[in-house]
Amino acid sequence: MKGRLADLALATLATGQLAAAAWLTPGTSDVGRGDAVALPSGRALGGTCWFHEVFGLPCPFCGMTRSFVSLAHGRIGDAFRFHAAGPLLAIAMVVFVAAVAIVWVRRAQPLFYRRGFAVSFQIVAMLCVATGIIQMARS
Repeated sequence: MKGRLADLALATLATGQLAAAAWLTPGTSDVGRGDAVALPSGRALGGTCWFHEVFGLPCPFCGMTRSFVSLAHGRIGDAFRFHAAGPLLAIAMVVFVAAVAIVWVRRAQPLFYRRGFAVSFQIVAMLCVATGIIQMARS
């Protein structure tokens, strides 16, 4: 039962992130600008990275929200420019949500208990962090 709840919780978080990306709108497309994501009303969302606010440096995930929002609105070039691993993570999240739905319907072993899921999750996470560190070094 714990595995199913863990799958459901992670899938809910992923779905929420993807839904937020679709709900928000791309603002300006300037990399490094806080107004690159806007509310549907057009009001800029502003800077949301605490690491950047405190240290004045981008974190390994800076640009991920802008990447997701751009991708959700068909701006694929901007998505890669904001964070090169953003599209990879978004696709991984969609695949994960679909896999959880399939596992849930089939009443199969939860993904939480599958070694392949853990390894895949770790690979995607490491690629995202490594890409972010490379972006940090370039800025």
